[in-house]
Amino acid sequence: MTDDTLIPASDEPEEPNPEEDLEDNDFDYSEWLNAYRNDDPTKTMQLPKSIFWLTMTPDEAERTWLDLNAWVNWLRLEYSIPASEIPPYWHAHPLLRDWLTALWKHHEYAFHPGQEASSMIGWFNDFWDARKKLQEAVAQIGTRLTTDRPDRIYPWPGEDPAPEVRDVPITDRRRHFKQFIADDIATRRIIAEVEDEVRRDLGL
Repeated sequence: MTDDTLIPASDEPEEPNPEEDLEDNDFDYSEWLNAYRNDDPTKTMQLPKSIFWLTMTPDEAERTWLDLNAWVNWLRLEYSIPASEIPPYWHAHPLLRDWLTALWKHHEYAFHPGQEASSMIGWFNDFWDARKKLQEAVAQIGTRLTTDRPDRIYPWPGEDPAPEVRDVPITDRRRHFKQFIADDIATRRIIAEVEDEVRRDLGL
């Protein structure tokens, strides 16, 4: 999923991490395969739960980012999805992040070993419809294979003008992803610390 840790703790040598040897497109199906080999796979795999990014802890967000990134890479390579539907910087745009998160969890639910076989058809039908919506979202956002731009803000009357939006070149997607996630985790940690301090001050 990544070839180094997201947020190095120090300059000291780090503990070996088997995930570091995984490429972005190495989606790990070992848990699913092991579940299918059991006599009763429903006992070893729980149905996936919905995800709400705003309420995730730093650790939950880091794990989810890595798993989602691996699944998205598997999806785009397995089904030859073009950048007009899943662009390199999808992670930087909440609309695309949430669409892909929903598809990911829908896929896990539909292909869960305890589900009816017909649930797979339901996922593929929804996936086909979602591809059209993803294409529309990508076109609206303006992100492409080789360039990206921040999400445009549309001020309401009385609000400050929105900052100018400029395209930036995409030169190293993996490096950008790791830095983006590192920043996201760092922000979540700061928010969590502030919330803990407020709770302590209020005696909660």
